Amino acid sequence: MKKIKILFAATLAVSLVIVLSACKNPPIFAAIEQEVKLNPASVKGRVRGIVEISNTLYASNGKIWYKEKGKTGKWSEMKDCPSGLCTGLAVDGPNLYAAFEQSDTFTIHWYDPGTKSWTKVPGSTAQAVFGSRAIFAIESRKSGNATTYTIRTITGGSTLSAAWASPTDKAPVGAAGLYCLLENGLYKNDGTPKNGSGSPSSGLKGICEGPANSVFVVDNTKLYCYDGTHWTSTAHGVSNPQSITYLHNKHLVLISGIKGYGEIKLAGSAPTLAGAQSIKAGSADSSVPPGNILQYNNSVGKYVINPIYAFENGTGYVIYAGVNDPNTKYSGLWGFYNPGQIEWNRE
Repeated sequence: MKKIKILFAATLAVSLVIVLSACKNPPIFAAIEQEVKLNPASVKGRVRGIVEISNTLYASNGKIWYKEKGKTGKWSEMKDCPSGLCTGLAVDGPNLYAAFEQSDTFTIHWYDPGTKSWTKVPGSTAQAVFGSRAIFAIESRKSGNATTYTIRTITGGSTLSAAWASPTDKAPVGAAGLYCLLENGLYKNDGTPKNGSGSPSSGLKGICEGPANSVFVVDNTKLYCYDGTHWTSTAHGVSNPQSITYLHNKHLVLISGIKGYGEIKLAGSAPTLAGAQSIKAGSADSSVPPGNILQYNNSVGKYVINPIYAFENGTGYVIYAGVNDPNTKYSGLWGFYNPGQIEWNRE
C-alpha cells in the first residue's frame, strides 16, 4: 500500500501564519542589523523542537544539534544520527527520542547520552514523537478527507504500548509531563481525558510543564493551568498563539504568536492562574528588560515565533525562539541570555 505523508494541523497553521505575516511586515533587515552585530547562524531554517537532558540542550531543524546548557555560542551538529529528516524531539528524563522520515517511511529512535548510541524503537512507524517526561508516539492515517491519529506511549526506550482505546480524529498538539494535548482537550498518558469545570475543549495550540507537576495549555484567547485536579484560566491577548513555555524563576508563562511573544505573570509559585496578569514587554516583571525593548521589537518581536523555550540559569535565565522570517534570511534559532548576552541574536 502506498504510504501517504500526513502534515499535522499545527504545521499547516504555522505555514499560513508566516505567509500572512509576510504581507503585514515590510523588510526590516537594516533595523535588525543596526541594533546588534548578528552572529553567524548555526541552527538555520525551521526549528522543529528544543529539549534538554541534564546539562545538555538538543535542537532540531531536520538535523540534530547540541550544546551545553546556559552557554552562548554556536551549536554542534550531532553526528551518526539515524538516516532521514528529524521531524521532532522528545525526552523522558535520561534519554532523547527523535522521529525520522526517509522516503515516506517513519521511525522513532532513542539516544542514550551515556553510550552515545541510537536504538530503533521496535515496531514504531509513527510520524511524530512528543514529550518532556512521558513519551507519546503519534501515527496518522488518511482516508478520503478524514485523518485519524493513533497514540501510543514509549517506556524504557524500547517498549511500545498498546494504542489508546480507539483512534481519534482530533490532531495531537504536543505533550508535557504525563499529559498529551489534543486539539480538543488534555489526556493522561493512559488516554484518560482530563475534563472538568473550566477545562478547554477545542482549538488548543500548545502545552508546557508548570510548577509542582502542573501543565499550562493555551488556545486562541485563554491560557489554562491544570494542577492535577483543578482548572484555572485567564485571557492572554496574544494574536494566533503558537507555543508556550514557563520561566520558573520569574513566574512567567511566555506565549509565542504571530509577532514575538506575550507574557502572563503568575501571582506566585503555586500552580494556579488565579490573580495572574498579562504584562507588557519591557515592564519591570517582563523577561524583556527595559533597555532591550527596542532591540526586541526590531528582531524577534517582528516575526512568528515557534517554538519558544525558556529556563532559569543561575540567578538569570535563557530564552530560545524559533524565528520564522517570511523572507527566510533570519529564520532559525535565536537566543537571549540574561546575564551573558542581553540581546536577541542568532544561535
